[in-house]
Amino acid sequence: MQGHDPKDQNAAKMNRRKFLTRTGAGLVIASIPARSVWASSGGLTQSIVASGHGSDFANGHQLKLESPGYFRNRATSQNNLLFINVFGGPPIGVAAKNYNATLGDVLKNPGSKKLGGPANINFNLVGVYLNAFFSGSAPFDRIYYPIVGPDKPFATFQQFAFYLYEQATSSPESTSAALGNLITQYHG
Repeated sequence: MQGHDPKDQNAAKMNRRKFLTRTGAGLVIASIPARSVWASSGGLTQSIVASGHGSDFANGHQLKLESPGYFRNRATSQNNLLFINVFGGPPIGVAAKNYNATLGDVLKNPGSKKLGGPANINFNLVGVYLNAFFSGSAPFDRIYYPIVGPDKPFATFQQFAFYLYEQATSSPESTSAALGNLITQYHG
């Protein structure tokens, strides 16, 4: 069965790294282990944003991010999208009855015991995703997080969202902390 054999899994990891290298992320992403990309002790968060423009994927500009609350109150056009459709899976750590939650529902109900999930992971996933989505677009040109597009670490928003979700499901607490720190460090 494909995907269960360790050789197939290792081949898939290598193909993923080659793909990421070809999409413009270069050695920054290709050289880091897949599971630790968003870890607070290193990985993509610190590698790319350490100087505000990492391997210059931001074209020499300083990153500027907004908090999830900004998207709850001001940039709301995406808030009606289902979390499961954006991220490819249900909100992490919430009851099955909440699997049809929208991005706006998650933003309005943060917290570990609510739709925010363990360590507020769902809340931070939505915040980082929406920063990328609205990056540089009018009237939200104050947000600058150009991680999606040609010659960027991710070719599509879906690819970015699925990647974030994969990291979050393997380590919700550390991923949430890293994403929260990213937002705090580069809050506009």
